[in-house]
Parts: sequence; structure tokens; C-alpha cells
Amino acid sequence: MINYLYLVFFIIFIFLSQLSILGYGKVTKKIIKLDYFSNERYFQKFIEFFLGIITLNVIGYILYILSITNIHINLLILTFGLLIYLKQRNKYSKKIEKTNIILLMLLCVGVLISKTHEDFTSNHLPFIDVISNSKLILGLSNLEIIYTYSSFLSYLQKIFVLPIINYKFLHVPIFLIFFNICLFLISEILYKKKFNFINLFLLIFLLTKFTRISEYGYDYISGFILLSIVLIYFYSNNKYIKINLSLICIFFLYAVSIKATSLFFFPVFLIIFLHSSTKYNGNFKEFFLINKNSIFFFLVLFLLIIIDNFFKSGCFFYYLKFTCLDDKIIPWAINSEKILDFSQVVELWAKGYFHQTTITNNPELFLKFSSWFPIWYKNYFNYKIFEFLIIMILITFLIIALNYKNFKLKTFNLVDMIFFLSSVFSLIFWISYLPQLRFGFYALVCFVILLVGNFTNINEEKNNNKSIYSLIIISLVIFNILNIKRINNEFQRNDKYKFNNFPFESVSNYLVKDTFDQRYLNIKTNKFYFFDYIER
Repeated sequence: MINYLYLVFFIIFIFLSQLSILGYGKVTKKIIKLDYFSNERYFQKFIEFFLGIITLNVIGYILYILSITNIHINLLILTFGLLIYLKQRNKYSKKIEKTNIILLMLLCVGVLISKTHEDFTSNHLPFIDVISNSKLILGLSNLEIIYTYSSFLSYLQKIFVLPIINYKFLHVPIFLIFFNICLFLISEILYKKKFNFINLFLLIFLLTKFTRISEYGYDYISGFILLSIVLIYFYSNNKYIKINLSLICIFFLYAVSIKATSLFFFPVFLIIFLHSSTKYNGNFKEFFLINKNSIFFFLVLFLLIIIDNFFKSGCFFYYLKFTCLDDKIIPWAINSEKILDFSQVVELWAKGYFHQTTITNNPELFLKFSSWFPIWYKNYFNYKIFEFLIIMILITFLIIALNYKNFKLKTFNLVDMIFFLSSVFSLIFWISYLPQLRFGFYALVCFVILLVGNFTNINEEKNNNKSIYSLIIISLVIFNILNIKRINNEFQRNDKYKFNNFPFESVSNYLVKDTFDQRYLNIKTNKFYFFDYIER
């Protein structure tokens, strides 16, 4: 019985966290003066949520810089955001809240997890543990090389380390990012007169493919944010609204701060940026005057991300060797060769080097296209990516088949062609460097939606509502069935991932603030002190 009370409490907390984030988003939107879409209520909430997430992330990092480790402060921060939201609540907010609650009840099984993804226990959780319990540390990369790549999103999760609860709510902001994309998509589909292929495709795909929050490493979260840029672009075009260029830059920068592999998306982002900029007719002076606040917000975020990289590794951009300083200048600077070596290991792993014994034992030789591609194609493409493509093709076929009367080919459009080609370049960059699905799934998704969405026209009146509603219902049923089956299996486990801590995940049970010094005693005995910096 007590577990069900915990479940109710957990769901209520998720909902209140959503409102708190929206509260910060409202304030941020007002400060940076993003009011050009004020009449588009669901789109407005969508933007407010992500602005709130970014704002809370910035607050989390500032807390770390100031060496504030009192977790009661985190509770005050979340409560303050909730109060801001309630103060600005109106009748439209209440209507949207009802949609929030209904969809949350339908999707909440996705956040009930016991077994997390492997990177969470080995990389993400230890880093969050350190930044939640210690004062500012310079040179964390010297402690663990993997900390060089630690996501800026960790400082957002840090805020969800709360009294009594400790680390049990770390997945809440991750889930809410997924949830809010689904919320926007389903609202656009159900409450608009016209049917849009891209919205329906993405909703069905997200619900049927990304059924487990435990799969959502930082790679997928950054990918969701990149797909949000595409949504903003198409939404603005369909509504004939000028895209705020600084807004999409903020989204792209934030995605890169979460995972540097988001840079594979750059060709698509560049075309969106350039095409959107043409709508200002070259009057950039007026644009800068009107959007100076949002540009300033972008610059602040950019500066904090650079500072984070610098404090951890002595590099301004760890993926660019020439931005890394020597330890003779910066005592805590990591040897840039270590970063390059680790990056090469990741590339070798992504291309299948450690899963072959027949090609070569020479890493340099293996990284030649003719060596790695056949291995990767046989062992990975046929296993992972082919399944991913089949799901997208099947969803596309179903949508077109159920709306065949409205289906027609578009006339050739140069902009659409360039946009589509940008997704091809994004695919090429991804496959050339790190061809694992987690690092570039968004490139595949963009390729499909731009191929179908740009060259076909099924953006028509919803004459066949029943088929659209049926697809959504089936997707929600699949999402719930797969999660209920997973939860049942996790109850049956006999290892550390057994669901003994329902509805919370189990792996962070040992992480409590009082035992932090004991857990890191081995570090201290090896002369790694949490004072000014860690030398290499």
C-alpha cells in the first residue's frame, strides 16, 4: 500500500515540476521578450518549457560555481518556480493543465524504472554525485577522463537532488523533455483543423520507439531538442510567423552543451538559420535592437558552457585541441592527448573495432572506410539501424495509406531540396565519425520527415479524423503495454536492478549526502583533494 502512495506522490511531483519549470520559462520569455507567438497557446507553453529547463540548468551551474551544496536550496528553487507559475495562471493555463494531467497519466509508466541505462550508473550518476556534494572543483577531468565529456544537463539534474528523496528524482527533467514534445505534438494534432504529417509522424514514432526512460541517455535528450528546432521551423512557416533566430540558436547551443555529437546536426541548423534570416529582408540592425535581450541570454549561456569546459579540463572546447591550454599555464589542465586518445577509442568502438578479429589489430588502419564500413554494416546496421528505418517506413506508410485521398506530390521547390540535402550531409557526418544510433538518430528522423514532408503534401483538412485518432490511441497502447511488461520483468529480476524500490529506481539508493566523504576516501588517499584544483 505504501508503494502506491509513493507512486501518487511521484506523479504529483512530476506535475508540479512541470509547472515550476513553466514558471521559470514564463519569466525568461518575458525578460528576453519572446512574445511574437503569444496567440499560439500550446506553442507558447512548448517554448516556455524549454526556456524554463535552460534557465534552471543555468541556475544549477551557478549554484555549483558558488559551491552551494545545501539541497534544501534546490527545494526552494523548485517551489519558487511553482509560485511564479501560480501567480500568472489564467483560464487558458487551466485548460492546458487538464491536457497535461491526462497525458501524464497515460505516459507516467515510462518514468517508472528500476534498471537505468549503463552510462547512468558508470558516468552520469557519479558526476552528479560530485557536483551535488562538493564545492567547485577545477580539473575534474584529471580525476576521471570521462568527466571531460560530462553533460551540462547534469547541473539541471543536480537541482532535483532533494531532502529525504536524495537522488530518486534525477530522471524527472529527462522525462519531462520527452513528455513536453509529445504534449505539443498531440495538442497540435487534436486541436487544429488541419492534419500535419510531420507532427503525427513524430508523435507516433516517439511513442512506439522511445518507450523507456531508462534508454534516454544524454544523446537522445539532445536529439529531442534538435528535433524541436525542426518543429519550431515548420510551425513558424505554417503560421507565417518569423522565427526568432536567437531562439533557435539557444536551442542548438543547449543541445550541443548536452552532447557535443549534436554538432552533426549543424548542416540542418545552418539551412534553418539562413532560410529564416531571409524573412528579415536584410534589416539585421532592427533585428538586433528588437532581440537584444534574447541575444544576451544566448551569449550568457554560451559563456557559462565555455567556463564549464574550462574549469573541468582547461579546454574551452574539449573537442578542439587548439583550445586546450597547457598545464604550465593552467595547473589543472588535462593533457589534450588523453582527450584525443579517448575520442579515438570511442570512434573505434562506434565503428565496430572491438567486435572484429579478422580485419586488423591496427586502429589507424581499421579507421579507413574500406576497413570499418563492412564490419559496421554487417554487425550494426542490419541489427540496429535497419530496424529503426523499418519502423519509420511503416509509420509513414500507415499515415499515407489512411490519408491517401489527400496525398499528392509537391511541385519542385529549391528551398525544400536544399533543406533535404542538409539532412543528407548531417547523415554523412554522423556515419563518418560516430555511426552509433544514439549519436545521430535525429539525422535519420530528419531525413525521413524532410523526404516525405517536403516532397509530398498531406497537410490537408482532417477529413478522416477516426484514422488519425486510431493511430494515436494504438501508439499510446503500445507505449503502455511495453512499459507494463518491462516493469513486471523488473519485479522478477534477482540482481541489483530488481524493482525493490518501486516507484523509484534502485541504483542510487546508496547515494546520500552524509556518506559522500566515505565514498570518495580512496580519492583523497590518492592525493586528489576537493580544494582549489586537481593537478594531473
